[in-house]
Amino acid sequence: MASHGGRLTAFHLFPQLPPELRETVWEFALWPPQVGSALFFSTCRRWKPLPESMAAYINPNAQEKTPLLITELNDTRSLRSMEDNLWGTYWEAREMVQLVRRKRARERAKERDRQQGPADLPTLSGRFKQGDREMSLTYTPERDMICFEKKDLKSILHWAANEPSMPPFLQIGFLNFALLYDESWSEFFQDPSPMPRYYRRRAMDGMLFRACCKSGAEAFWVIDRVPRPKTGSNALAGARVQYVGRRQRFVQVVNANLWDFGNSNSFIFVYRLERAVKTWLSLVVGNQGPLEYWSPPKKFGVLCCIEREADAALSE
Repeated sequence: MASHGGRLTAFHLFPQLPPELRETVWEFALWPPQVGSALFFSTCRRWKPLPESMAAYINPNAQEKTPLLITELNDTRSLRSMEDNLWGTYWEAREMVQLVRRKRARERAKERDRQQGPADLPTLSGRFKQGDREMSLTYTPERDMICFEKKDLKSILHWAANEPSMPPFLQIGFLNFALLYDESWSEFFQDPSPMPRYYRRRAMDGMLFRACCKSGAEAFWVIDRVPRPKTGSNALAGARVQYVGRRQRFVQVVNANLWDFGNSNSFIFVYRLERAVKTWLSLVVGNQGPLEYWSPPKKFGVLCCIEREADAALSE
């Protein structure tokens, strides 16, 4: 620590460590090993009181029953305090934050070039007060995920056919689409052929099929809270997809043999749905009829909860 005329001019949190080691410490502190991805929900309506533990992105032009984009206040990956003392106090911290942010920007640019994915989507950000603190809520469509419930399927199909009625946070597009799994779906899509014509059926399997195909998302996930990693298994190895929400962590099931699904058939359901979608897609490729605007996901999978700090249901 150095001072000039009683004024702090330099501060090093680890003064006994060499500069290159201090840089490594700061990088680990500022850059977690996994890119944070938040789990957002859209089932809360504007007229309902929002739980104190939740934060919402609210469009000022939203109607009374317009769904809100909500997430857990404790989800620090999408919510942060605007009072960043590191930026206002310590030179070393400011320098390291700038360095890490530049590294992140370069890594994101390389990843986009490698994947050649869709163009960058707008990021939604809003501010609100939590006590005496000013907070910022950020939703990034390319990284974060929106989770829907079974009761939202009709609304999803309505929005797909009537874009002006679509909630503003969906109009900008989203890449990660999730549904809370319902065991009543376990027998759906057993026939891989297009004969049942799922895209025309009014039953639940038809609604699921159309909602999936019309979502425009890159990935379709089913969230299942029943499966647990088998004892002694390395079930989390290779699980690059992770989301955090409601003080819980959800990871992708890479190898179903390493998980205990209990009485749940979510993995079989997702496999059958993906097979039905791909079979249907292979038959309509090149068809310039009314189905040309459909864009089914490229990735399907199951997300399981591996941390239950607050063992509460995802929906209230």
